[in-house]
Amino acid sequence: MPEIERVTANVWYDTAATPYLYRPAIFKAAVSMIGAERILFASDYGLLRQQRVINHIRESGLNEAEVERVLGENARELLQPKSTI
Repeated sequence: MPEIERVTANVWYDTAATPYLYRPAIFKAAVSMIGAERILFASDYGLLRQQRVINHIRESGLNEAEVERVLGENARELLQPKSTI
């Protein structure tokens, strides 16, 4: 959906509380709309244990590359300082 991509080009989504709100298939739907590279792992620790959210993501049907992006690669890329040299 190009219109979604256009209006959310600088928006990131996180996985916090997803086991309470959605079935694992939500991740496949999100990836088809915005791409795996815009989803960040978050657990709402205290409310949910990290492993529960990790399992929820792994049960979603995403391929291993997409899972790895969500579980850490995206955050690493987003938070990595840009070189000014």
